[in-house]
Amino acid sequence: MPLRTNTPTSAPLRTAGGEEATAVIARYPGPYKCPVCSTVIAIALKFTEHLQLHGLRAKFQCSKCGREYPTVHGAATHYCRCKAPSGNDGHDTNSAHLSGPSTIACPQCGACFPTNCGMQLHRRRQHPDEFAADQIPEKKCRWTRFEIEALARLEAKLPADTKFINQELEKLLFEKHGLCRNTDMIKGQRRKDDYKALVSSLRAGDMSVQSTSDTRTQQTNVCDEALRENLLNEARLFDSDDSARSFLNSCLLLPEPTSTLEAELIALARRALDGEMILDNTASVLLDQFPPPERRNRNTARRATMIPRNNRQRKQLRFKEFKRLYNTNRKRLAEVIFDEAQPQRVEIPLEKCVKYYKEVFGAESPNDNDVVTLKNTSQTSDESHNITRHITASEIKTALSLMPAKSSPGADHITVAALKQTPVSALTVLLNLWLFYLDVPAKFKECRTILIPKHYPVSSANDYRPITISSVVYRLFTKILSNRLNESTILNKRQKAFTAKVDGCGENTFMLKSALASARREHRELCIASLDIAKAFDSVSHNSIFRALVRHDVCASGICLIMNLLSDSFTRIEHADGISEAIQIRRGVKQGDPMSPLLFSLVMDELLDKLDELRAGFTICSGTTLCSLVFADDILLLSDCKAGLQSQLLTCYKFFQARNLAVNVGKCSSLRLYRVPKQRTVNVDVRPKFYLNPLEPNTLLPCFTASGFLKYLGVDFNPFGRRKCQIEKADILIKRACNAELKPQQKIEMIRTYLVPRFLYSLTVGNPLAHTAKSIDKMIRQAVKTILHLPLTTLCDDIFYIPIARGGLGFTNLSEVSDLSILKLIRKMEASDDPAAQATASLFANQKMKTKLMRRLDIPSLTNSEISAAKSRMAQMHIDRFLATYQGSGFQEFAERCSNEWIMGDRMTGRSFIASIKARTNLVPTRMQTFRGRADPGDQRVRCRRCGHISGAPESLAHISQTCAFTHGLITRRHDALTNKIASVAEDAGYECLKEPILRYLGQTYKPDLVLSKGDQSFIIDVAVPYETREPLARRYREKCRKYEELSQTVCELTSTKRCRTGAIVVGARGAWCSKNDETLKMLDILVSTRSKALMCLSTLEKTNQLIAWFMRAAVPLTLTRGG
Repeated sequence: MPLRTNTPTSAPLRTAGGEEATAVIARYPGPYKCPVCSTVIAIALKFTEHLQLHGLRAKFQCSKCGREYPTVHGAATHYCRCKAPSGNDGHDTNSAHLSGPSTIACPQCGACFPTNCGMQLHRRRQHPDEFAADQIPEKKCRWTRFEIEALARLEAKLPADTKFINQELEKLLFEKHGLCRNTDMIKGQRRKDDYKALVSSLRAGDMSVQSTSDTRTQQTNVCDEALRENLLNEARLFDSDDSARSFLNSCLLLPEPTSTLEAELIALARRALDGEMILDNTASVLLDQFPPPERRNRNTARRATMIPRNNRQRKQLRFKEFKRLYNTNRKRLAEVIFDEAQPQRVEIPLEKCVKYYKEVFGAESPNDNDVVTLKNTSQTSDESHNITRHITASEIKTALSLMPAKSSPGADHITVAALKQTPVSALTVLLNLWLFYLDVPAKFKECRTILIPKHYPVSSANDYRPITISSVVYRLFTKILSNRLNESTILNKRQKAFTAKVDGCGENTFMLKSALASARREHRELCIASLDIAKAFDSVSHNSIFRALVRHDVCASGICLIMNLLSDSFTRIEHADGISEAIQIRRGVKQGDPMSPLLFSLVMDELLDKLDELRAGFTICSGTTLCSLVFADDILLLSDCKAGLQSQLLTCYKFFQARNLAVNVGKCSSLRLYRVPKQRTVNVDVRPKFYLNPLEPNTLLPCFTASGFLKYLGVDFNPFGRRKCQIEKADILIKRACNAELKPQQKIEMIRTYLVPRFLYSLTVGNPLAHTAKSIDKMIRQAVKTILHLPLTTLCDDIFYIPIARGGLGFTNLSEVSDLSILKLIRKMEASDDPAAQATASLFANQKMKTKLMRRLDIPSLTNSEISAAKSRMAQMHIDRFLATYQGSGFQEFAERCSNEWIMGDRMTGRSFIASIKARTNLVPTRMQTFRGRADPGDQRVRCRRCGHISGAPESLAHISQTCAFTHGLITRRHDALTNKIASVAEDAGYECLKEPILRYLGQTYKPDLVLSKGDQSFIIDVAVPYETREPLARRYREKCRKYEELSQTVCELTSTKRCRTGAIVVGARGAWCSKNDETLKMLDILVSTRSKALMCLSTLEKTNQLIAWFMRAAVPLTLTRGG
């Protein structure tokens, strides 16, 4: 007999809430419990479908006010706007179905949940600190892989007959790594067979390394005064075949110098080879070639600054200050607007600054006599180690080409432009003379120092970053030496700062983000420590630099040269109160010197190598670990166990103590993610456990909480991957730009040039929320529309992302460019020579993200050419979409760069700039624009308000600027102004000019705009100012040329010339320059600069704006008059 079941023979009728179905009240926002089968469902749509299986329908009730709705959409729309108080902070559950003892309340806020899992998830997201504190702590401190290997390495180095070896290992483990393990723990570990095998393999490996290693890499020295004297004495021994000496000898054989400066320097070279000391003479000879700086005659009796007494005066004063900064220092203006700095810096008095920096710069460099082991640099040749080989002209040309044109001059006031005008041959002799003496003249060791605030407001002299600026000639010399030193040394891959073709900030932040995500995803332990070195660049000892150069096996003459460059340097602080007295620089490296970053990196390189030797890093993938992330003096340590991080901290502490560098413990921090016992999750250890030195309790590092954010290189990272909403911060910054006391075009320039790159950096290297880039793009567009008084919903968005050279506003589309930037970063990391960067880029999660972005951007393969092609496609897409709209009518004519230089707004008033943008985008509020989509063709409402009752023409921008009888006079003036400008240019070129001559031919009368003659040639030039439409301007150009071709003979007779040709100048009413105009100018042999063309376009556009303004402002309509 077949079994009987209660399964219905047919599915129940599924209704959408008909009258035949019983209604079930469900309180929004859920979760919802079925009254029939007690199934709990969190999603309203699935709950509705589930009720239909029981023949029921759902009615949703607001949990705040009790209002009922037939659909979830109505309840959801109402709930987000409901202002009724909620009894449990918005976490109201479906009490009609979920009441009873099964609900679990959050102990922090009282929110109720049906399951403990839901409540704990809520606590982790809303109350992370309390959730982390309640997690199960570790009960057993198990031996980690690092501790076992560290113990084995220590035992392998001890003699086999060591007595009391357990006590000795306990002592060494604490001294070397800062780890506390008692003898019983060590004894138990040493009994294991795996440990014994590890010790045996380490001892066997040490024996093989000692027998086969290169003796050069094992060489050690003590960096004391004796070693320094030996190296310096070795450098002073010049042989006859010395490179610089040989070059100077060859200069003496030149037949004739190419300049006076070169002749004088060659004469000095002859004296130098004869044994005279002429180093300082080279400075006087060079400085005599440069004229003294022009001193501006400033009115000493300056008018006292007005003290504002009301809001109007305050606004006027602030506008004046902003205008000055916009014209002189826009970067500073960006700090004032976006960082709320003061336009006039409230500086610390000069006396306090001098006192502080005398202690920083003037203190004697501490000794650094630690034993140094030469680093293996076998990959470089012996020739590359010699950084004092003679300097070639090609090296000088390369270095000069890389020097920024606006680089600040030094104390000698020599500019980069003046230096580039100096003959390269003379500079070659000069720099080789300096190499000959392994020093530079004392005059070029005089510097000037400017103080840049680190943050606002400034409270002490310590809040400044001193930038010491040397002479540009000195910087040229050190730039060449820095390039040579960089080629002869090998830095640790963890140092990402000042490295060519490496995005240091991007790679470091990407690896940190990947490490945190990997620890959370794989439930692994991750320990992080951030170290802050106080005044690292300004306080590093010159003896430590000497030691670093010895470690990298730099040649003796190179070490002597660099130490001479560092010694006997002086600087003066430039302050608002004046210029200080000379301060001797006895320690630190000059921030502003091309060689300083490399010298500091050489000092830090030894620490990074020691951290690699510890093998305590975080495992990215099999065989690849990441022990640190370093960018200049920003150091971040990573390890996969707390013992490893403690060992790294102790190593750093010992290194900094030996180099006499101070660690600011208060600005350091630590973070530890550990796996919760018996759970597949990680938690944040909220108890501080890491010391720089376990023997000093005051070196305990502060720890991050679960809700805190670790800020590294300007990006915020959270242990649980929580992300800060960047939209609120972006909204604040955009509003500051909109409210700034600037012209409209200046506000737009500050947003486009200084604010958008800030957003792009955080969107690229950070971990933003979904659609953050699109939201910020929309906020920027709305802000620009508000600034320009444009309609918020009518203007096509693509005009914002068209380049300025093509007539657009030139903004960066963050949602597109951020994706491209991420792909570029991943590609660089995949092709990097850093194994850690390659391993991070090859992680499955990152490869998945790469594939997703490539599919979104339609990039088949991740290459530079494909990325460039994708970027070009995006740019062309914006142009095509804008051309397809009515606002883009005639926009193809603005492809010439001279037609769009006014978009920067430097030569226009705010009113004219706004009017020009409206004209370019066809958004002038004419009747055709106002009634667009609401009036049929021929509707009287769109007729011209001035001449429509007579002509019946619709009021469009083209009609007003070209054919309206009311504006005919202004149209004529616009044409005549352009004609006069062309005539003036032709007269300056030597042409005789006839304006609007009357010519008759075959019974017809012609009146060309210009007839030019010069020699035996004459030219008929007609000027046109048409309105830019989809019809090209080139067609109007050809029509003008053909119109007057038949007048050639007549014009030849008029001007007494033998040959006549025709041409035209066509400039659009909205400022478009016809490309065919260049043919006419070439025919006339007239050279017109791009600036002059831009002025013609701008003048025509402003005349159109005046015409439109008059049309809109005049109150008297056009009337017919009868002639008398």
